[in-house]
Amino acid sequence: MKIAFFTEAGYIGPVDRNNPNMRTDQAWVCALGAFHYPVTQLPQNNFDVGIVIIPKEKNREHLAYNDYPLVSNIKALCSRVYVMQESTQWDWQDDSFNSMVWYYNQLIQADGILCHNDIDVPYFEGITGKPAQVLPTLMIEDAIKVSDEKLDITKNVYITENKNEATMIIYKASTMDEAIVNKGFWYITDWKAEASLSVFITPFKSEADEIIFYTINKKEAGIFH
Repeated sequence: MKIAFFTEAGYIGPVDRNNPNMRTDQAWVCALGAFHYPVTQLPQNNFDVGIVIIPKEKNREHLAYNDYPLVSNIKALCSRVYVMQESTQWDWQDDSFNSMVWYYNQLIQADGILCHNDIDVPYFEGITGKPAQVLPTLMIEDAIKVSDEKLDITKNVYITENKNEATMIIYKASTMDEAIVNKGFWYITDWKAEASLSVFITPFKSEADEIIFYTINKKEAGIFH
């Protein structure tokens, strides 16, 4: 089956698995063995299936302003055309009236809608009368490597506190999500106000997956103000 993918990206052609910038849309192109084209630079040859991600915000407004016949142009090249949901299901309703009408017309001209989540399926089926199904978000991880870089963990401190207690997490990752993914949390095992903080940092090496937050009494610790 020959599949074409159409987005606002400017490249033409397939996507290799070793692509260093493997976004979700490129991962779909790669996994489906599809050929990609920009939405305003359509091919001359024909395909069995065409999948189009309609641009959003200013780019969508521009297409709507020019009444660009996006889906009908793709249907002239592809036996079946599906619109891939972009952003939330209500994103398009923040556009101008002209853009909303244009976007809705693209939806109802397609043969079906591809959605992000199960909850989006009845919405798009309901407003278009077209079949909708989920094409799950895809992440190709081939190019992701685990870093062995050692960071100064005393510079990565998160504190949440109220009047009487404080919770401190000290972890070795540079961002919160990186710490969660790598399970790289460190926690405080002992507190003494007169001592250097780094003396009391101990690596947390539990086999459990949960994140541990260490709560202390601020009065007893004497180091929070």
